[in-house]
Amino acid sequence: MKSLILQLHAHLPYVRHPEWDNFLEEQWLFEAVVETYAPLVLMLEELRREHIPARLTMTLSPTLLMMLDDELLHSRTVRYINTRLRLLYDEAVRHEKDDDPFKPLVEFYTGRLIQIRDLLNGRGGLLRALRALQDADIIEIITCGATHGFLPHLIHSPGSVERQVRVGVGVYERILGRKPNGIWLPECGFTQGIDSILASEGIKFFFVESHAIELAAPGEKLPAGEPLIPVKCPTGPVAFGRDRETSKAVWSAEEGYPGDYNYRDFYRDVGFDLPDEEIAPYLPPAVAHTFTGIKYYAITGETDKKDPYDRDLALESAKLHAEDFVRRVQGRLSWMEESGLKTPTVVCPYDAELFGHWWFEGMDWLGDVFRGLSKIGDIDSLTPSDYLRRGGEIRRGMPAHSSWGDGGYGEVWGSDQAEWIYPHIYGLNRHLKRLKAKFGNHPDPQVHNALLQYERELLLLESSDWPFILHTGTQAGYANIRLAEHITACREIRDMLDTGVMDHLRLSEYMWKHPCFTETDFKQS
Repeated sequence: MKSLILQLHAHLPYVRHPEWDNFLEEQWLFEAVVETYAPLVLMLEELRREHIPARLTMTLSPTLLMMLDDELLHSRTVRYINTRLRLLYDEAVRHEKDDDPFKPLVEFYTGRLIQIRDLLNGRGGLLRALRALQDADIIEIITCGATHGFLPHLIHSPGSVERQVRVGVGVYERILGRKPNGIWLPECGFTQGIDSILASEGIKFFFVESHAIELAAPGEKLPAGEPLIPVKCPTGPVAFGRDRETSKAVWSAEEGYPGDYNYRDFYRDVGFDLPDEEIAPYLPPAVAHTFTGIKYYAITGETDKKDPYDRDLALESAKLHAEDFVRRVQGRLSWMEESGLKTPTVVCPYDAELFGHWWFEGMDWLGDVFRGLSKIGDIDSLTPSDYLRRGGEIRRGMPAHSSWGDGGYGEVWGSDQAEWIYPHIYGLNRHLKRLKAKFGNHPDPQVHNALLQYERELLLLESSDWPFILHTGTQAGYANIRLAEHITACREIRDMLDTGVMDHLRLSEYMWKHPCFTETDFKQS
């Protein structure tokens, strides 16, 4: 048995602003739905119609699940699509001449958006479509930490990792109607002790970076690039390590496929190209320019002079790159087999948003990868659950402390720009334990609501997205606002409980703004 395990990690921080009619950062969700999640569903359904076997593992993080299940955000996503369609109708007038190179693109984008809007509305929404794909054994959806907290840093705060995992499992079970077999450890962050928490929640597998397997104990250090046999922890869960030799063909900035000159340029967007007065009606108030997803140019080269985007040429490049990837996987698996492995597998995890959003043709490439595998016949696309069920090789041991990202040991989420966050998390977690012990059985429903909201705010504070944003310096203003908001909320609710003076209006405001995680989810923790 030779196999390829493709894993797409879909996650966004919880961004929901009912206090504003139109909030720019909510566009992160709208873009991901329109450019990645919905196109993934459409691509897999197309493969199904072609009778092409496809098997994919996919994270839906708890925060993303809750946002996809949120009526307000769903309506705003549809509004976003309709706004883009209005823009395209105006673009059709601007590019109505038959010899205009952008006319076919306007027609393509219009048809694509209408198809996505129909998927979100007429067929019951994106979650229903994803559940159907899981029921059909095309994808296996796995869970994640409740708010994508970086677990190796949270493990120093007793109860924090347990809460992230248990609440994450609870959200998955509530929305998807079953228990998850696997989990994506946020940022692939692992350290000893996390495995026992996973085992207690019935988690059977998780993903780690390559060096977590290469340096796993017991055993000698494996040279980089050696075959990675999944490692079963003493507590039971199995760690699957990323195969860097094949996966880097996709994600590497220097040699990865997405840099091909025929592919669509991400940064050249009509949201920046059109004059202020023409683009303003389609953007949030007080936003002069932003991405619209409507792009007319190919990467072309490293200059600012770009050729018009040719969809046919781009699809041809995607097909050639898929063929190259399948050959690489074939070669890698054959080499593993020659090295003595009986059930060699190549594990390729990626951020889902790479496909479609950052790399527009990425979803077409993925479909062509499955088509290429179907022609070979001796390589199966599997999920880790399939691999374990079929009796794939494992070795016993303990994965090494590790993460992905720069440095490989969590440096990004504990950098100079972000390390100040953790003393707040640790201190507020200690207060939560004290407050639960004191007020956990209090008969007043407002005291009960206050404890629940404190826990929600603490979970949102723990998100790994905020330290990542601070480290990279992108959208740092918004990250700082969110961090301050959650810290302030916890402190104010703590004071209400300690003093017995409940500010009902303030508590109601926090519950209205951040209604994530139901009481059922917390009963799991």
